[in-house]
Amino acid sequence: MSEAPFDHVLIVGFGGATNLEEVEPFLKHVAEGGEVPEERINLMRLHYEAIGGRSPYNDYVKTLVQKLKEDLAGRGITVPVFLGMRHWRPFLDDALKEIRDRGLKRGLCLGLAAQRSALSLARYKQAIQDSKAASGAESVEHVYLQGWYDHPLYIEAQADEVRRAMKGLAPWNRWRAHLLFSSSSVPLDRVGDCPHCDYNGEFRVSSHLVAAALGQKKWSLSFQSMTGRASMPWVEPDVNTMLGNLAAEKKKVVVCVPIGFLFDTVEVLYDLDIAAKERARELKIKYVRASTVMAHSKFIVMLGQLIEQKIRG
Repeated sequence: MSEAPFDHVLIVGFGGATNLEEVEPFLKHVAEGGEVPEERINLMRLHYEAIGGRSPYNDYVKTLVQKLKEDLAGRGITVPVFLGMRHWRPFLDDALKEIRDRGLKRGLCLGLAAQRSALSLARYKQAIQDSKAASGAESVEHVYLQGWYDHPLYIEAQADEVRRAMKGLAPWNRWRAHLLFSSSSVPLDRVGDCPHCDYNGEFRVSSHLVAAALGQKKWSLSFQSMTGRASMPWVEPDVNTMLGNLAAEKKKVVVCVPIGFLFDTVEVLYDLDIAAKERARELKIKYVRASTVMAHSKFIVMLGQLIEQKIRG
């Protein structure tokens, strides 16, 4: 018996607070019932204030979904596309309730994370299962679209953003620029929680391919956004530590590439555009940051192609 066709697409994002009053409930939702220290809440409020008081994540994701709908329509694919966030509005529970109420049975699910880890792929899958139970949508089947961390169009999109960032450098700085790729760190004790994930390996492959596309041989890896207990060991090196190492190696120009993020989130806008930039200034390093792929046309086309292949497959 052949499998039932896909009758919808479900896009799953993380979510972000859209004003300062939402920061505390958002963090508590992320903690999933765990305790959020007051100092953590206050620190994140300061980060939000520093970037304008709100996360642009939700707006970026909605723009991506709209562009993806347009791409799919151009391919003759008319199945409905739903958006659900794990930790903020529009919530995943609500998206699944609508899917259930419309009588849909089998969907293609896209989690918005390029490199797979216990905190991305595994958590997205668990969040969907939990939301299905909460919304009475247990009968709805989902197949997961994944494994595009090395897709040529994704690599080209990120390489384009690096080229755009480097255009702002003087010619003599472009040739001596060092690429510093960055991704969100994860606790060391969570690295093995996702048996089908190779987060560090995929991060390295994505970075290597972007550097190769640029003909750039001078590049390094770093991690950021280590937000847990101070005693908790995280995957390293931290981006600010790495900047210190590069300064010690006499590197004078650094182009930071947040390849572990698909959107310019709070973690990118604060950790890289404010904290890391200030650290680079202290070290007398010329520092620029490339954009994430966000709504880059090649990234949208890649997602459209992958969805089309699955739906028509």
